[in-house]
Amino acid sequence: MQTSIAAFKRPRVIRRTSATFPVRRIGNDYADEGFNNALPGQPALSHLFAGISTFFPVGERFMIASAQSVRDRIEDPLLLADLDAFVRQEAQHASEHTLVNKHIARGIGMDHDEICREVDALWRWIERNCSPRTRAGVTAATEHFTGFIAEVLLRDVEFIDSIPDGKAKQLLVWHAIEECEHKAVVFDAYKEVGGSELERVALMALYTLPVVLTASLPVFRLIGGHGDATNLRSWAGAGNALVGRWGWPLLRGYLNYYKPGFHPNHMPTRELEQFWRDRLQITDDGIKTHG
Repeated sequence: MQTSIAAFKRPRVIRRTSATFPVRRIGNDYADEGFNNALPGQPALSHLFAGISTFFPVGERFMIASAQSVRDRIEDPLLLADLDAFVRQEAQHASEHTLVNKHIARGIGMDHDEICREVDALWRWIERNCSPRTRAGVTAATEHFTGFIAEVLLRDVEFIDSIPDGKAKQLLVWHAIEECEHKAVVFDAYKEVGGSELERVALMALYTLPVVLTASLPVFRLIGGHGDATNLRSWAGAGNALVGRWGWPLLRGYLNYYKPGFHPNHMPTRELEQFWRDRLQITDDGIKTHG
């Protein structure tokens, strides 16, 4: 089934530099979008995606700061350009999800920053207590999570086509495309500033449990806040998607990080990105610059 997910404001290129990918924005109004029912009949899965949205702005703030903390130690001009484009892409993601999250949080009577307070506290602790290189290593690990999750979703065309056309669907696809585009940038920066293979793997191993646990709490708050905690059919549907449909691809994507000599580009997604850029009908009104 072919869908038209460009019925609203389309993602458009607003800045082109010497980087290997551009910066885009959408700029939609999300007041009328039902994010907690984005997947009709599947409230738990809808709350999962809404819950993930709630912590994107604080996560992107952390990753932007981490990237900027090592920028002055990067000598490769192309990597510098990519790092700057990464920061600008993440800023656009934070801006768009902040607009979304106000409406998500309002649905359960909470402030949008309060929903994700634990994972935000984790990232702030890392900022206060870790070196710039370590923060870059944690950001590389975080980008691996978002990169392989985005790839799994984008490869599941049937699932995306099952989501009703709307701004939520467009936001999901746009963000996933860009996570694939820039997945290697901070990884490369981390390696350039001296990150070792042992340290890279150790950081992922130490970081995984705290970030997964704290990032899960917004999802449970949304499920409880909407009265879906005892909806066993909904839980079963979410479990089937997460374990039956995506379980092995997600686990394989995660474990790839522990392979000796791993690099994010060992998981190629360029054709996949182009497929969805075409589907989104992305426009280009960006100006080519070099700064």
